[in-house]
Amino acid sequence: MSVKNGMEFDILGCNIRVSADEQENKTAMEAINLLQEEISAVKRGNPSLSNLDAAVLSALRIASKKITISNEYKEDIFSLRSEVENAISLLKIKKDEDQTSLNN
Repeated sequence: MSVKNGMEFDILGCNIRVSADEQENKTAMEAINLLQEEISAVKRGNPSLSNLDAAVLSALRIASKKITISNEYKEDIFSLRSEVENAISLLKIKKDEDQTSLNN
């Protein structure tokens, strides 16, 4: 049974309430910290941006990073799978060679 705990956050003057179990609250806190850091970086680069523009640009930057990481992960998994298949093929060849030498 999970116990729901409420937490409130302020992001650019917008109050956000998260009501979740402990693990979800931890994840929410990490996401909020990431967003606030990204907003701060965007605003440092262009202090005249409105809060809405900074929030949207920050969301786009985070989404772009997520897509890049997701694509890299997929490529890595594909590469790993290919390497494992090659290793299995080599093991099968070695096994067949060993069987052939035992039969001779």
